[in-house]
Amino acid sequence: MAAREDRYVRFQDWRSEQSVGSDRVVSERGHTVFGLLKDTTTGAFSFLANSSRSETLKKSASEERKPKTRVLDPQGPFLQRWNKIFVISCLVAVFVDPLFLYIPILDGENNCLYLDEKLEKAASILRFFTDIFYLLHMIFQFRTGFIAPSSRVFGRGVLVEDTFEIGKRYLSTYFLLDFLAVLPLPQVSDLPST
Repeated sequence: MAAREDRYVRFQDWRSEQSVGSDRVVSERGHTVFGLLKDTTTGAFSFLANSSRSETLKKSASEERKPKTRVLDPQGPFLQRWNKIFVISCLVAVFVDPLFLYIPILDGENNCLYLDEKLEKAASILRFFTDIFYLLHMIFQFRTGFIAPSSRVFGRGVLVEDTFEIGKRYLSTYFLLDFLAVLPLPQVSDLPST
């Protein structure tokens, strides 16, 4: 009860004409009013500064974690569908390539060799489309992650998403074979020599 009266008296002193200096107005915990105000505003500003810094840190950390180019998951649904389409394209190419053997035709009466132009155009167009699928496959190979061989030992299987490592691995394994397969050798070999 005495504390309440003391606070009331201090309040009256503060409002009266004979008020004491601002240093002397003290709260229950012994803090001055301006000291409390200063602590509160400093705390509010430091909270706002920390929250804005943490947001920028979160943004920069998340931006660093995001790869600049999208790496495809080898077990993902997109590549699973693409592999099916690619296999069908390869089968079409296997059936188109023998057509290039039938393009040269021998005319027995004139002892002359000439080319069947309709068959040549049809086979070249079909082979062109299968080559496009093969080029797309090669591009996807540069963007497809792989399981690191060192991580398979322990059974975890860590997916490598570094595009430099993916490209280096592809160039050292199947790139040369794929490059030779996509060369338009049948189309070039059947061009008429003038």
